[in-house]
Amino acid sequence: MIPLLLALLGPALGADLTQEMTWNLQVDGAPVGSRNLTVKYLASEEGTRRILESWTELDGQLGPLPVHYRERLTAHIGREPASFTSVQDTNGVSREVQARRIAMGWRLTVSNSGRARTWDLAGNRIDLSTVDLLDPDTRVPLSRFETARLLSSETGAILEGTVERLGPSSLIIEGIEVPVEGFAMISDGDTGQFYYTADGFLVRYEMVLLGHLVVAELTEPPPVGVDDAPLLPISDGVEEIEL
Repeated sequence: MIPLLLALLGPALGADLTQEMTWNLQVDGAPVGSRNLTVKYLASEEGTRRILESWTELDGQLGPLPVHYRERLTAHIGREPASFTSVQDTNGVSREVQARRIAMGWRLTVSNSGRARTWDLAGNRIDLSTVDLLDPDTRVPLSRFETARLLSSETGAILEGTVERLGPSSLIIEGIEVPVEGFAMISDGDTGQFYYTADGFLVRYEMVLLGHLVVAELTEPPPVGVDDAPLLPISDGVEEIEL
């Protein structure tokens, strides 16, 4: 819906669309940090593409140990699942994960403390990544799958699991009831849960990070969908014709 709106109104309005969201992060009910996401919709002659930029900060206890975690994520998305670069620092130890679309599929590079390994993978080895889970306009939502191969932007691991629908429910965000649809991704005994609005905005998720279950929830209600947003006038007025 958003790319279609940009295609119709972009030349007239001469402006791109930006959406921003922030999730609070909790472990065992205690706040430990936040994740900020900016989604930029860019109109071009080739069509609409998106750039996702995310910054995550986590400071707290994960089990018996204190953890200081930082992640900067940049993703570029056209018609395919996201290509991305994730740069992380965990207690002073660095890691970088890169995933790029190539002619035959994917090129995946994982660097740990400066030592890099690269794999070329067939296209069917990866269905989507944890970046696509954040993208409100992704073409590979969890709802498409019964089983999925999920690439972790945090570790570079490919998790294969089943997708289960949790059904409709609602969450209270800043005193406002937000209807959502839930999905579970079950892989190797771990279960991630993801709750989306009908417009594709991720409101809440629960997933394992650094070996611990992290719960994230939006600090504010998600942006309105395209169908709910008022259209800006293109002409100066309305001409009335007498019948």
